[in-house]
Amino acid sequence: MVLSAAIQKLKNKKQFVVHEQYPIEVIERRRELVPILKDARTKGHTAVLKEDRLYIDNKRYYPRTTSQHPPPSVAMDHNDNILNYDISIFVESKLDNLDVLDVPKGYTYVTKNRKKMCKKSGGIAVIFKKSLETSLTFLSSESQFVQWMKVTKSIFGLQNDVIVGCIYIPPEGSKYSNLEAFDEIENELMSLKKVSDVHTALIGDFNAKTGILNDFVLADETLLDLFHLDTDNEIISYMLDYENLKSYNIPLQRVTQCSCQPNTYGYKLLNCCKKLNMYIANSRIGVDKGVGKTTCKNTSVVDYLLLSSKLFTLVKEFEIQQFDPLLSDVHSAIHITLKSQSTSHKNNSVTSDQTPKTRWHDNKRNQFVNTVHNKKEQLSAILNDLHTLHSSDHCTQHEIDKVVDSIGEILVSSANETFIKKTRTTTQRTNQKPWYTKQCYDARKKFHKARKQYNLHKNETNHKKFT
Repeated sequence: MVLSAAIQKLKNKKQFVVHEQYPIEVIERRRELVPILKDARTKGHTAVLKEDRLYIDNKRYYPRTTSQHPPPSVAMDHNDNILNYDISIFVESKLDNLDVLDVPKGYTYVTKNRKKMCKKSGGIAVIFKKSLETSLTFLSSESQFVQWMKVTKSIFGLQNDVIVGCIYIPPEGSKYSNLEAFDEIENELMSLKKVSDVHTALIGDFNAKTGILNDFVLADETLLDLFHLDTDNEIISYMLDYENLKSYNIPLQRVTQCSCQPNTYGYKLLNCCKKLNMYIANSRIGVDKGVGKTTCKNTSVVDYLLLSSKLFTLVKEFEIQQFDPLLSDVHSAIHITLKSQSTSHKNNSVTSDQTPKTRWHDNKRNQFVNTVHNKKEQLSAILNDLHTLHSSDHCTQHEIDKVVDSIGEILVSSANETFIKKTRTTTQRTNQKPWYTKQCYDARKKFHKARKQYNLHKNETNHKKFT
């Protein structure tokens, strides 16, 4: 009443200023929101501040630093951001099991929410197209710091599936911080790799400051010789894995615009990289190559993409985007585009990586026909299925696909048996010649070592050792 009366009586008297007197806690929250309000307006958004509530484009904006209990992140309600991507990953999502996200039509989501909390905090949300449901498998795990996602190999045309870890690790010194977070993630990833041979990627907010310290270990050839490991291809491939980056023209040394000193989390992240043979993509690829743009508050790099060496060739675009207050309170989004294969017939397609290539030989035509005829049990099963479908009033698409797949399997297996040459196995014989001395043995061993290293990594240095 007093405020409204004062405004009316003093509105033409410029020497007076009338404004509301807010409590201290409201004033503090307004101070947090005013910079975001100004930034949103400069970007063309409609932004209004009412008491301690900020509305951007008629939707309330909840900064992560507020002491309120905010609903799901406003960023997830901005459909334009999500529609630009097949998969969007949000960390520090601040969701609980009762929240329901309003995602665009044709999209669905998976969340991993922080447990045992007095208020909403932390959490991970993955929003993706429904058309990808058959290609993505979300794996459950004990660690609250990671949501594992397995991407089928057919999407990228690879021989192995890809395991992606969506990461959120709370900052050092916060009440949710946990020095064991990196160990948990590392142990779970190693367990997943034991089950099957996979490519690996990690992305998210690690709250780790790494500077330009190495995320790989240079191999010591003296140790290889000392422990007689130089003839073990598996060990050599593991220890010289970083040579793959060189062959892809990716620099081993990183750069960064971050002037912060490496922190404890940073050293832990680098140790994980070295053990798992994973490499930080920031400053190595895309428009960020040779730049190392900051990802948090324009001062530090704490958000990363980590890749196993053979995944670097899949990356078409990598960019640290400009800070947008509609997406985060202090973090910049990471934009990634990967090369993919057509998935329109992914359920029935067989890629060249999965089966050996066959070529038709007309002189083996009769042999091929006989091979097909000899599969009597399989042909009989297909005839029974066709008879069942023919006599049925209604048949499903799945039943038809099953018969078609069975016919295809017979033709493919018969072609493999007929046209693919069988490789002969030979037994290795030890050299019993009297002139084959230890000196010959050592020279032969040295030659084979040089040849293997050259075949693995063909460069000038290895070529000189080989010749």
